[in-house]
Amino acid sequence: MAPALHVSLTTDGGLSGRGLGSIEVTGRAIKTDKCNAELTDEENAELTRLAQAAKPESWSAEYGKPARPDQVHYTLTLEGHSTSWWGENAEGLPEEVRALRESLWKVRSRACTG
Repeated sequence: MAPALHVSLTTDGGLSGRGLGSIEVTGRAIKTDKCNAELTDEENAELTRLAQAAKPESWSAEYGKPARPDQVHYTLTLEGHSTSWWGENAEGLPEEVRALRESLWKVRSRACTG
């Protein structure tokens, strides 16, 4: 049996200096800066698939160039490996990191509004 999924996405910086929020998924439990919820079956399947394809051991510690004023700083952590980047279009950000970020952000949005 595969270990429980554990992935998080945090942000800081931006106009307020506090980022855009955060999400942590442990197993099927979702914890965000605004709410707690459970993954749906579809979300769990997608995040598990993306996590298995992510190869976090190959990630660089940081991608892109130093931040411009008011950019958001993202940190993605999976299986004890973390990477970070500034802004939405970090240069050289691996596609699997982008896919995890997008999926986690959708889950966060659904969990806190649905």
